[in-house]
Amino acid sequence: VVPGTLSGDVTWTRANSPYVLYGDLKIAPLGILRIDPGVVVKAGDYDAFRAGNPNRIDVLVEGAMVANATGDQPIIFTSDRPTPAANDWSGLAFNGADADLTKLSNVVVAYADKGISLTGTSPKFSGITMINCTAGMVASNTSNLFLLQVNAKACDDGLLLSAVASLTVSECTVFSCRRGVTANGNTDSSYLGNNFLKFQDFGLKVNDLGGSIRVEDNLFVSGTGVGLYLIDLPVEVRYNTFDSAYGIRIDKGSPNMEKNILVSRLSVTGKGIKGIEHLAGLTPKPIFGPNDVVDFPEGNDYLGCASASGSLSSYPFFMKEQAGAEYDYRLRQPFPDTNDLWGIRRISEPKGL
Repeated sequence: VVPGTLSGDVTWTRANSPYVLYGDLKIAPLGILRIDPGVVVKAGDYDAFRAGNPNRIDVLVEGAMVANATGDQPIIFTSDRPTPAANDWSGLAFNGADADLTKLSNVVVAYADKGISLTGTSPKFSGITMINCTAGMVASNTSNLFLLQVNAKACDDGLLLSAVASLTVSECTVFSCRRGVTANGNTDSSYLGNNFLKFQDFGLKVNDLGGSIRVEDNLFVSGTGVGLYLIDLPVEVRYNTFDSAYGIRIDKGSPNMEKNILVSRLSVTGKGIKGIEHLAGLTPKPIFGPNDVVDFPEGNDYLGCASASGSLSSYPFFMKEQAGAEYDYRLRQPFPDTNDLWGIRRISEPKGL
């Protein structure tokens, strides 16, 4: 592909795939790049223009990109190097792009620095997967951002989301990332029905500014790290399931925390480290619940806080399909009774990547 600025309406077809970039590509404010299902785009190992980052290929979208693929023919952005690695190229940067025209669906972005970055725009994204990037997705200074089935695998940071007014993260999966989702300075934010799997430092870290903040129906599974890390402000933490060495850490504030299930079968130590911990040292201790916290050493199920009336310390019965899905943590029956749902409320099987 001839690098430079694209200012017209251009279509990349599967017949001409793969498209290889040896220089930065910029889609100008009035330009539209349409990409057919099954197209592969590769970033070369040198930047002929040496603009932006002179050592990496940059793809900057100020106009619109339409990459809407079917399930069996994904659109792939990757590295052209013989032995690809994270940071081989810069990634897809959407800076003030046309949010009404831009649409990405069933797209894979691999071996970039920032797989997808959004600044001042909120395009329609669904079924996106970032693999082996330094950061899967970075979004900042925008509003009304809805991320559906946006996934990150084997990245240092899965999703970095900051200064977003009205944010929804739904049905996303971060798998084998050092840090799952870091949310900082957002308002009216919701994290609903996501999977945080095999994280090392934490699954979800919430340091949002205000408005309604909801963390519901999420699954946290890892042998190390903190499942949910809350910095401050009231947060609704309900109907989540944890199988992690350190369930929930709260620096300060008083979240509403109920109907969560915390177990620790996968801890690398063979037993959980901490269930729910509040670090502010408040007197009297904040009371959370009812929740079910089990598998943690005596005295480490609640630290700096206390359990509400009706809380449990009994092991629930999780459902497994016959295929033995590793991350199937649905309950076999409503828990603790048929009139009181606890843990993730899902019909379909939670999956990894």
